[in-house]
Amino acid sequence: MIFTIFISALIIAPLLWVTRDSYRRMKEITQLKRIIPFIVLSLIIGITAGYWIGFEFEYQVSETTRIFSAPWPTAFLKKEGDNWTDFVVPAPYLNAFLNLFIITLTCLIPVNYISRKLTTDKKKET
Repeated sequence: MIFTIFISALIIAPLLWVTRDSYRRMKEITQLKRIIPFIVLSLIIGITAGYWIGFEFEYQVSETTRIFSAPWPTAFLKKEGDNWTDFVVPAPYLNAFLNLFIITLTCLIPVNYISRKLTTDKKKET
């Protein structure tokens, strides 16, 4: 569990930096009304995709192994004979919520690009 939190922190830290940078740049933008619908759309897509990937997503790695959730798995299923045996990680909900958070922050990366573009355009005009 400590390993999951440590690695997640390594993933989440740059994403939080990008989000903070976007927020700082958006305070400088005079045309904020143009970017707000894009922010809302990115959040809706991020939360929806994060929920689906974190809580509903399942993929089959091989004929005998299936994994629930991504990028941090919440459970592994191994086929033993005709039955699937599940192996749940120690903190499945922690992993699922970390997945939701990571996917949502990842969907906000284009907002940073747009805010950079608008602030550099503003600086060129002056």
